[in-house]
Amino acid sequence: MRLSLPLGLVISLACAGFSLADDPTRPLYTPPDPAALALHAKTAKPATPAEPVLRVDYLLYAPQRRLVRINGELLSEGRHIQGWTVTRIESSRVLLQRGKQQLSLPPYSTTSSNMPAQDTVHAQAM
Repeated sequence: MRLSLPLGLVISLACAGFSLADDPTRPLYTPPDPAALALHAKTAKPATPAEPVLRVDYLLYAPQRRLVRINGELLSEGRHIQGWTVTRIESSRVLLQRGKQQLSLPPYSTTSSNMPAQDTVHAQAM
């Protein structure tokens, strides 16, 4: 016994899985529209450099000696790191200053503007 299907049904079944993405004659790369690129260049905000990460590894606070290790660099009061000056080392924090900005960082903390909030101990403004 031979089944006969209408020609339209056979063609529609054959083309059911075919899409433009599967077209073998489609170009592999379509260049972007120059007008869209020009508009993006006019409206795009310039990239701002990310604030450097300041990581307090540990504090050494003793009557005769006060040291802090920030980003692996051992510093004493008055020393500089990434534009910040170590102004004071206390038993529970280090105070840093850059111009009129001041930071208070506890030991084992990290501060950065480009890190997720759950991984950041925000610096306390003085």
